[in-house]
Formats: sequence, structure tokens, C-alpha cells
Amino acid sequence: MDLFFPTKKSFPSISVTGSACALNCRHCKGRYLRDMVDASKTGAYEQCRIARHKGANGALISGGSDLDGSIPYDKEDLERCLGMDGFVTNVHVGLISELKYNYRDAGSISVDIPPSDRVVREIYNLKDRSLSDYIGMLELFEEDGISYTPHICVGIEEGKVDGEFEVLEILQSYSCEQLVILSLKRTPFASMTKNRLNVTDYEKVLKSARDKFKYLNLGCMRDRDNGKESLWHYFDKIAWPSTIIKGELAKMGIDTREFDTCCSV
Repeated sequence: MDLFFPTKKSFPSISVTGSACALNCRHCKGRYLRDMVDASKTGAYEQCRIARHKGANGALISGGSDLDGSIPYDKEDLERCLGMDGFVTNVHVGLISELKYNYRDAGSISVDIPPSDRVVREIYNLKDRSLSDYIGMLELFEEDGISYTPHICVGIEEGKVDGEFEVLEILQSYSCEQLVILSLKRTPFASMTKNRLNVTDYEKVLKSARDKFKYLNLGCMRDRDNGKESLWHYFDKIAWPSTIIKGELAKMGIDTREFDTCCSV
């Protein structure tokens, strides 16, 4: 079992827009950006350079979205980050309709895949886009031979599980070998989080995903209630394992390896 412990020192999260997000959708209302390193004035490359000087092995590069769902990267700045020797980057691409940047040197490309058109339009607030636009991104990466890691947030539709199974079927037809599973968190800042994802429904999604992917990763952005954490055995890689998970691994004598990077790389 591979365990991942990215920290602000070893693998910082860098936002090219600082705390700003033009889309400001119901998914997080920009809350998570506030905890990231602000690269809006310096550029991501400078923050990656500083991080490496302080001992970091790599970084997540992301940011707030423009109104079309894309993240407004500066081409030269981003490609300088990806070209840093010995520095692993995980790039969150947002929603794109063309490959504007050379992603080949990225350690990982993280692609969020929503479960339905309703989520895209009513939760992501992209009124003129659909699930097919997100699937279209996979086609772009496939055609260019660029590896990527899809992320699914189970229960993002106000705690309900609906389109996740159909999306898993779609993803199975592509070349990606690993999938990162996230789950809806109960947090005070997003109106959509008043309903909690049911553990039984969550496990049904895990069972389906387990049958379809070589590697199943449990991401750090998740609801950590005891019931969901007890389902750790479905996964090959786990980010920031809880006390429950660590206790079970120790009790069962399962060998583990520890990394200080994101679980996508």
C-alpha cells in the first residue's frame, strides 16, 4: 500500500490566481485557494523555484477558474515550471478545449470529471457547457499521447450518487490506468454541502471503480467520516491516511511505502 503525505514544505499547492476565482461556483466558492501559495504576482515558476530551494520535491499547480472553466495560465511561466529538473509537477487543467501548453514534462495532469450535465451547469456554474466537454479533454490528451489522471468527486450532486456509474463506464474506454476518488465534504462555506454522502452509495461507486481501473487512489479532498474511511481496502494509494486507516494497516501487517508528494504522481 502506498501512502502519500504532501506538505506545504515537500509538495506545496500553488495558485496562479491567488485567492481569486471568476467562476466562484458552488463546488468550493474559492475557499481552497486561500490555503495555497499565491503566485498571482510572481508567477508559478518563481514559487516553484523558491519551493525547490527550501527542499520541495515538486508542487501542485492550479488556480481559480475563468468564466469558461479554464485556469488562466501564462504559457511561458507554466512550461518553465514543467521543465524544472528534478521537480515533479501536478497540473490541474480546469476545463480546456485545446492544448495550449506543452504538458509532456508534467509529472501528472489532473482532470476533474463531473458526473452529469446538471453538475456542470448548476454546481460548476458553466451554463453553456456539459459533461461531453470534459470527456472531450480526454480525447485531446489521448490524441497527443499525454498521460492524465481523472478525479471524480463522489456525491458532488448535493450528496447524491447518480451519474458516477455512467462516467466510470466512459472512463473505462480510455487509456488512463489510475483514478483518484474524492468525496463531498461537509463544510461551512458551500451551500451544496448540507446533505451528506451515504456510505452505502459511496461503497457502490468504489466497487464499480475497483473493477475498472488498475490503480484506485483515495485523494486528500474527502469526507473523513469513520464509515467511509473503513473502506480503505478498495484503494492502492491513499493520501493522508486517517488514524482508522493507519490502525487497520498496522493490525493487518500490510507493508506500506511512504511518499511526500501528491498521490496523482
